[in-house]
Formats: sequence, C-alpha cells, structure tokens
Amino acid sequence: MCVIAAKWFADLGWVGVKNRDRNYIPILDFIEDEQDGIDRMMMHDEITGYKEGINSKGISILNTSLDVYDDESEVEAGTAKTSPDGQTIAEALLKDTAKEAAKVIIQRKMGGCTIVFDRENMFLIEASDWDGTKPYKYIAKKIPQDQVVARTNHGVWLKDAGYQRKENNTSETLSRISSESRLLQAQAVVQSAQDPEDLVDGMCQVYVNDPQLNIMRTSTER
Repeated sequence: MCVIAAKWFADLGWVGVKNRDRNYIPILDFIEDEQDGIDRMMMHDEITGYKEGINSKGISILNTSLDVYDDESEVEAGTAKTSPDGQTIAEALLKDTAKEAAKVIIQRKMGGCTIVFDRENMFLIEASDWDGTKPYKYIAKKIPQDQVVARTNHGVWLKDAGYQRKENNTSETLSRISSESRLLQAQAVVQSAQDPEDLVDGMCQVYVNDPQLNIMRTSTER
C-alpha cells in the first residue's frame, strides 16, 4: 500500500517522496556501490531483496506496486526470494540519463507505477504486472515541470490495473477504496507543497478518521 509523489521546484529540480507501506515488518539496510563508473545508493529490503534509490548521475527511481499481494504472500509463506523488480531498478540505476533508465524499466517488463527522474526530467511509467501469460501493457509519459505526480495502488491510465472494486471480493474492494483515498490526499499534498519538507510532512499527517484511509496507514485491520 505504498504512495509515491513528486514535484519540480525551481531551485532544486524534481523531488520525489515515497511512503513504503507493507503488511510485514521489513529489515532494511542501504547498499552503496560503484559499477561502470556510476555510484549507487539503494534502500534494500533484506526480506524480499527489493531495492530502489539514486545514482551519482542524479537519477532516482521510486515504485509503487499494482500487485501488492504477490510479494506479501511470499513473505507470509516464507518463500520470498530476490526481488525481480529490485534487480531491474538496480540495473536501471547504472544508466547515465533518466530516459535510458526508464527504458530499462520497460524492457524488463516491470509492473507498477514507477517514477524515473533527475533534476530536470521526470518520466512516469504505469504498467500491468507481467507473468508471461498475457501481454505486457504500459503507458509511459514525460511529465512537464508544471505538473505534479502522485500514484498509489490502482491504475490511473491503465484502468484495469491494480486494486479494483469487485462485488464478490470485499477485501480487494476495501483496498481499492484505501488506494483512492490515499491518492486524493497525496495529490493535495504535492499540489500545495512549497518545498521538499512540505512533501515529507504532508505524507505523514492524519487527514481521515480511519487508519486505513490515510497516506500513512496505522493499522492492518480492515
């Protein structure tokens, strides 16, 4: 149930923020390495192997899942392995430009909502998770500096991606309602933010009297 948001500031360029919200307790560290003349600093989830971060060229990558159940069910079953998405992001962070990094995300058929950006350029990729049984679908756009970005766990451009409202699936319907609520709040936060601190602080506030409907969820109860 993650949230990503980004805004361009005249004195800083593009700034991205993320609330990483999972139903398991992660074990996190940070990996710093150098390869092919490029330094990478990546957050690393030791349980799933997921990674994301920034490189010495100023390229940053953040992602929010449109198929949250997959890795969390693996964690619950004790079968979580090295995250393919984490490997893809790590590979993309070896590129020199945000555009080249975005191409890696698409070529590797990575799902979810992904922002790939540097100081001046922002690319948003919305993609259905691909398991080899159906065509990979994605929409990628370069976002103008006068626009903002916010994504949660349902498709905005790809309407059938992510959580859906289903008459016969109360759990997924509630997850979709949470995703819609968190997206509305994130959009308001990023629109009104005057600096990066506003982005971070705004992602941590309580806006609705329901722990499942805030950007920062404080309960796993339905």
